[in-house]
Parts: sequence; structure tokens; C-alpha cells
Amino acid sequence: MDRFGETIELQLKRYYCSGSKIPDELIAEVVKKCVEQEGYAGIISENVFNNEIVVSHQIRVEFQINILKTLILKLEKLEIYVPDSIYDRLGELMGTKDGEFVERLYLDETGEKVLAKFSESVNQLSMGTTGLSVWQASCDLANLFRLIPQKGFSRIVELGAGCGVSGISIAKSHNCKVVLTDYDSNVLKLLEENAVANGLIDGDKPENQGKVRYLDWCNFEDSDWNEPADLVIAAASSESQSFCLFTILIFSCMKQKPGKYLLMKDPQSPVVRLYSLPDGTFDSERESSEEENSDDDQ
Repeated sequence: MDRFGETIELQLKRYYCSGSKIPDELIAEVVKKCVEQEGYAGIISENVFNNEIVVSHQIRVEFQINILKTLILKLEKLEIYVPDSIYDRLGELMGTKDGEFVERLYLDETGEKVLAKFSESVNQLSMGTTGLSVWQASCDLANLFRLIPQKGFSRIVELGAGCGVSGISIAKSHNCKVVLTDYDSNVLKLLEENAVANGLIDGDKPENQGKVRYLDWCNFEDSDWNEPADLVIAAASSESQSFCLFTILIFSCMKQKPGKYLLMKDPQSPVVRLYSLPDGTFDSERESSEEENSDDDQ
């Protein structure tokens, strides 16, 4: 069991269906269970590799082949019986080619139904952008929110949403509204398709759970935005060191008690300092400014 109280095969099924990198520790647990429990390889073959959800969707072929080859190699090395159904599935996949787009699936709490599904380009770089493929960070963020209670926010905005994995998954699992944003026209088209496929958008109805909007979050006018949100999320949206430092500063500020603060660079060293200011700071300046404006009006 993991921290969600899930069995090994259900954990494996979640990673496999989402096309996410399966942790080495989980692979080791699967192999160990196959050693300890006779017939366990047949169980994961039926519940994961040959499950109806898996075989009826376009999960990346190369990903599936690599997982099956890895597991077969480990089991054969330990002289553990590998069921024919696993070899058959591998042979079937090796005779199959991916299309232009593949799917990633996120399952409900039982693991028996698809909660959300996403179409992504089979190529990491497509049409001049990486936004048409799913990044591992998006999968990790979506999984992280399984640990967060389903309350505290009713509307979220995702920056640089790409295929929409994080935003759509969170909206479906937490029953909240979501605004999915990106700035590439091809990405926005795919975002719209994924939102529609997951039932978040149905025409232009105001009650839609989801919305797709153009947003270059490094260059936009706040007055043109008008999308209130309880939570803003982003995954793999920037590799800039300065942005990471800025994020740390924001989190540091958010941890402080309510009040007034001054953030400034130390002129004597490469250090940014955060100062707490007394209540009433700047109030006298504002009052003086208001008095001057009042005198000018008379």
C-alpha cells in the first residue's frame, strides 16, 4: 500500500495509463511481489497490461513496450514464470505504430474508470512548440493534488497549460472551475479539444466548468484579463533562474503575517531583504497628497 492506501497493481495501473515514468521503487515492488506470490504476474497482466481501459486507448506504444521489456527481463533473470499474455501483448505492441497523437489517462479513485484523458503530440517538439506534448512536471502536479482536500478553492487558472493535464485533472477530481491558458495557437486548439473531450466545455455556455483563453503571462494587461481565481497553478512553465528566485520571494512574502512590508535589495551585497513596516506607514503621505489635490480643486 502507498500513502493513498492503494495496492501495488493499482499504483502501477495509474502510472501505466498516464504514460508517466514509473518509479524504480514501484517496479522493484512489483518484481518482489511476483517472487513472493505465485501467479501475481498474471494478475498484473490482466489488471494492467491487458486491461480493457489500456487496450482501448492510444497510450504511447514505445512507453508500453519499454515497461513490458523491463519487467520481462527482470522476471526472467530471477527465473520467475512470465505468463503468455504478457508476451502476447508485447508482440502485439511491437507490430503497432503510434499515430500523430497519443493519449494519457487519469483514473478515478477506484481505478476502474477514466476520470480525465488527454491527447498529446507523439513528438516532444511539434509545430515549433513543446506545448503539444505532456511534460512530467504536469503529471506530478496533477498527482500532487490527490493529497490536497477537495475544498478551499472553486476556480483555478493554469498558466502555460499545454495539453491541460494539471488543470483538467484538478478540475475533474476537485469539482472546480478552471481557466486553461497558453499563448500558442496550436496549443490553444489542442487545449480546447482536451477540455471538450473531458466534458468541461460544451459550446459557449456560461455554466461551463472550463474555459480556454490566450494569455502570455509575461506580457499582458491586468485590466484586460478579468478572470478571478482562488488558485493559480503552473508546471514546467519557466526554466529561468530569475523566475525561480522570484517564486521563492513570493512564497516568503505569503508566509508573513498580514501587514505592510518593504522588499528591497541590499546596496552593500547581492541580497534581497524583506522588512516589516509599522502600521500607518505611508498613510501620512497619502493624506498629504489627498489634501494637496483637494486644495487644487478649490
